[in-house]
Amino acid sequence: MTQIILGSVNVACTIVGLWIVKNCGRRKALMAGAAWMMMCFLVYSFVGHFALDQVNPQNSPAAGAVLITFSCLFIAAFATTWGPLVWTVVAELYPARYRAPAMAVATASNWFWNFMLSFFTRFITDAIDYLYGLVFAGCCGVLVFVVFFFVVESKDRTLEEIDTMYMLHVNPITSHKWQVPGTEKAPSTSGSDTQHAEEGVATPVNRKTEQL
Repeated sequence: MTQIILGSVNVACTIVGLWIVKNCGRRKALMAGAAWMMMCFLVYSFVGHFALDQVNPQNSPAAGAVLITFSCLFIAAFATTWGPLVWTVVAELYPARYRAPAMAVATASNWFWNFMLSFFTRFITDAIDYLYGLVFAGCCGVLVFVVFFFVVESKDRTLEEIDTMYMLHVNPITSHKWQVPGTEKAPSTSGSDTQHAEEGVATPVNRKTEQL
């Protein structure tokens, strides 16, 4: 039953993540998702370690309900932000000439750490049980720091614009305000021309008309 609940939440929230990728900024979504996951890990760790009867979990149904609830909340945070969105950022992050090998390294790294965590988690949880979640809570806290200081806002920008932002060392904190050089709007002069015409001031066109 727990697996059905968690799997259903994952599928539904991934669909929501597609909307977030399109409509919300990368930085805000990633930082909010990381902070949300960190909170879930903290609750999960402390409730599992101090409140759950680990010998016979049925003796502590309230703690079990809290663990399932915050597992769902964690999956919702991951599926709507870091799950799909991090691959979008990775695809946009690298210059065109390095994008293919960099994506390959990122994917290989993901699978490598998935294997390492799957292999060693049982040994770690046997030693520190649910407090293992504090390790991941700390990692999520680091993610908030990394995104805030090092990841530029790339929503609605072309790959060429993103490359330019990194080459120009645009401040990631204010990167959402950055404009491509040379695209700033020039002040309009149509209003002043109309005012001159209404006041009877001779514009070049008016002078030519008077001469004719």
